Amino acid sequence: MRKIKRRVLNKGDTILIDANALAYSAYYTTGGLSYRGENTGVIFGFLKQLIQIAKILKSSNLIFLWDQGNSYRTINYKGYKHSRIEKRKEASPEEKEDQNNFHKQRLLLAKTILPRIGLVNSFSFENYEGDDLIGKLTNQIKGQKIIVTSDNDAFQLLDRAIIYHIKQKKLFSKIDFIEKYGIHPDQWVMAKAIGGCNGDDIKGIEGVGDPKSPTSKALKYLRGELPNGKVLDKINSKKGQRIIKRNIPLVTVPYMEDIMPEMKIRKNTVTRKKLLREFDKWKMVSLMERENFAKWKEVFDL
Repeated sequence: MRKIKRRVLNKGDTILIDANALAYSAYYTTGGLSYRGENTGVIFGFLKQLIQIAKILKSSNLIFLWDQGNSYRTINYKGYKHSRIEKRKEASPEEKEDQNNFHKQRLLLAKTILPRIGLVNSFSFENYEGDDLIGKLTNQIKGQKIIVTSDNDAFQLLDRAIIYHIKQKKLFSKIDFIEKYGIHPDQWVMAKAIGGCNGDDIKGIEGVGDPKSPTSKALKYLRGELPNGKVLDKINSKKGQRIIKRNIPLVTVPYMEDIMPEMKIRKNTVTRKKLLREFDKWKMVSLMERENFAKWKEVFDL
């Protein structure tokens, strides 16, 4: 991944945030924090990371996209994310309470805190994943879009957007993708359809594997580098082609775009008063300190 080059970033760029990914990042860093017995670590970590990212990307044009409910993908593929469902069922009482606390804070952010701050573009629709909403908006919104995520499903959107990776804190562009994987972004769906997706429990063709590395057999196949043999025969077989046909819609974003509700984008209304009131409510003193609050003032021209 290339280092961020300031010249490619503009103040008006649209920032499409995989909000669940950012919330989970906060959960694993500051999730243990609380105030007067109420868990606040996810809220604090989310807001802290958010302003850092907004400052780096030089834009206040922030849109938050959230997962909600089970994905429509489970209708067509019963095994979709099956291992995650089973893991939740087998969780201990303490783990279940921990997850409930996470989801409570996630909902507070999406439905209450962000809108009260003035970040009014926070969307979720039943049975859709945040990735699907991001995919739809990359089609809908003009101008440069930057997707904030840690999910490689977004690679297929690199024709229409740039990715900012939450964990690696770097930009990843269409050129970076082509140089790394040797295929075009619009071929990523096919790569995932052939190799499957371990994280989502989507099974690919046996012997191929999830295309996580440039040396993936799925990528070699698409680059015309896969030698004759059993794996190539499996991909070209009738069974292999049926698997690919089944997987293509499962790994494509957006999914079921034709019935997805519209998202009307409004102008954010962040003010100094709103920010300070919300930070004080949750007693997030460090966010109100001069150095940290200066970031909010700079991003939102307060």
